[in-house]
Amino acid sequence: MASLRRTFGRGSTRAARCVLLGALAAGSIAVLGPMVAPADAGVVVLCNRTKATVSLAYSAAHGEVARHDLIPRDVLTIPAKGKVTVAFQDGEATRRVELTSSSIHGFFVLAGNLELLPLLAVPPPEGEPEPVPPTPPPIAELAVVPVKVLTDDEEATLRRVWEPLLRKRLAKASELFERQCRVRFKVVAVGTWHSDDRINDFRESFKEFVREVDPRPAQLAIGFTSQYRIRHSGDKLGGTQAPLHRHILICEWVPQMSEEERLEVLLHELGHFLGAAHAPEFDSVMRPNLADRRARLTAFRVGFDPFNTFIMYLLAEELRTGKYRGFRYLHPQRKAYIRLAYLTLAEVFPDDPSPQRYLALLDGQPGSADGKPAGEKPPEREASGAPPVEQVPDVTLPGGLRDAARQVLRAIVEAARSNQTAAGRGDVPLRGDRLTELLVRRAADAAAELPEELAPRALLVGLGIGLDDSNLLRRLPLCAEVCRAIEPDDRRRERIGVLGSPTMRERRDLAQHFFVSAGLAALVGAENAESAGLLKELADSRGSSGFSFADLAADLAGVAFAVQLGAGRLKLPELARSFAVDDFLPPCADLPEGIAWEDFAAKYVQADGAAFEKQRAVIRHRVESLPGYRQMERRREGETER
Repeated sequence: MASLRRTFGRGSTRAARCVLLGALAAGSIAVLGPMVAPADAGVVVLCNRTKATVSLAYSAAHGEVARHDLIPRDVLTIPAKGKVTVAFQDGEATRRVELTSSSIHGFFVLAGNLELLPLLAVPPPEGEPEPVPPTPPPIAELAVVPVKVLTDDEEATLRRVWEPLLRKRLAKASELFERQCRVRFKVVAVGTWHSDDRINDFRESFKEFVREVDPRPAQLAIGFTSQYRIRHSGDKLGGTQAPLHRHILICEWVPQMSEEERLEVLLHELGHFLGAAHAPEFDSVMRPNLADRRARLTAFRVGFDPFNTFIMYLLAEELRTGKYRGFRYLHPQRKAYIRLAYLTLAEVFPDDPSPQRYLALLDGQPGSADGKPAGEKPPEREASGAPPVEQVPDVTLPGGLRDAARQVLRAIVEAARSNQTAAGRGDVPLRGDRLTELLVRRAADAAAELPEELAPRALLVGLGIGLDDSNLLRRLPLCAEVCRAIEPDDRRRERIGVLGSPTMRERRDLAQHFFVSAGLAALVGAENAESAGLLKELADSRGSSGFSFADLAADLAGVAFAVQLGAGRLKLPELARSFAVDDFLPPCADLPEGIAWEDFAAKYVQADGAAFEKQRAVIRHRVESLPGYRQMERRREGETER
């Protein structure tokens, strides 16, 4: 079992780390996304998810060493035009970690050790050298956004009272944005506007504010309305139309609201102005419900979550270059990273439409409002020597793999169709686990006819697509185009029509988890496939199905199957002759399932994740002890003796 232990050794630590990211509340690792060259996005975001302050030193953009004390739940942005080295104390030892730009990392405690773990990173393609970043255009130290502050004619206090109060509030908000995003909001004008007394709805108030107020000489007009009283916690406290829209409206007449809570509302709306979407973290100002009174707590930290900090910094960087032309016309490399952050938020916060809406705005989809008519032709880039706008390149399959995977897929479809018509020939169609075994054996037989360098990956990708009738693979950013290149939509409908219901351990979902994870491992690597499986379970813990260790066992077993096949330790002729479900997926009926996020966090994330590690060790041992791998080890031992 030495080879399997090596497989799980590093992967098990990574898996535990991924789950401990649940302490983020977002709980995600976003290693899957548009596979663009790791261009210089200009920032590394660090967050502290431990209970103690982390003292660290890091190499700044020009090589100087800077020191920072990162308090619990806080976020630090490091401007990065290349790699950044971060040094921190882990007990008596000093550890150094090299990070690439365009990434998010978090400090966590795992088994008593302080770890700096990736939350979002796009790795370079395997086997290709990292390209030298292009020379960036000059970037200003700060992006300054001129602001006009206004109240409506319903404001009860005199201007000499409300103006200093609102200036002070905006200055406090600007301090946070300057520190984390290098953006300053500067008041250049103050005024009032007349609001219609008949309006008692926020949307109508916002439309009126846009109609009545010209932001000039500022870029942004922030209105504080007292036209109507907020009566319910679910009422809108503020809003804007889209990133960098020229108007923000905030309800000022909210009974028993403290100045700290009003500051949070202002930060929330300015966050939307800079592209921030709603986030599930309980202490982020981008949480959907700011009427939860948290800001009144003495120990409460007012700040942003790391994903939205990353998004805002990159959008602000576009402003600092002086080349901003619209949200959907961002530089393609920055746009790719921002899209990946939105995709992550959408995956871990599926109940909130905000991340998906911002994705639509980013891509200029019809019906998305970004202050410009849908379908408007992009303006010409200024003649400044800046590179022309390019589309993010599609992921391409290695030479020959697409056609090889198609050949495996055809064998699966033919076997499934033949099985469906078995009754007409007087035979009994196979179902459940026996159907899975038939399809895998036929697929392995087809793969055995392929060139040796393509056969294992073609089998894994073909099975990952062919035995899945959900959208698990097709909705992953990296895999969507790959799946469609191998199997167009019309062929997919044809396959699903004849597939039947192949299972593993008599469960359809376990078969899908197993083969999707195996296919994903062939496309993006074992560790990334394992991370994706954990991310899905963490997302499920917030939905109706809950976290399932049975699903996780199928994920890990599928990854192990892919690793052993890719390493040549499993032979295609043997799989074609004798593949059996029970040989490659351990029993799962006794593993905990349906665990809601609150219960999962309380039981498995607390105490440095020891309970999770214990449960995962049970799964790991079961996978290592599977008959398929024991037979493989015995065969290898026999060959060594001969």
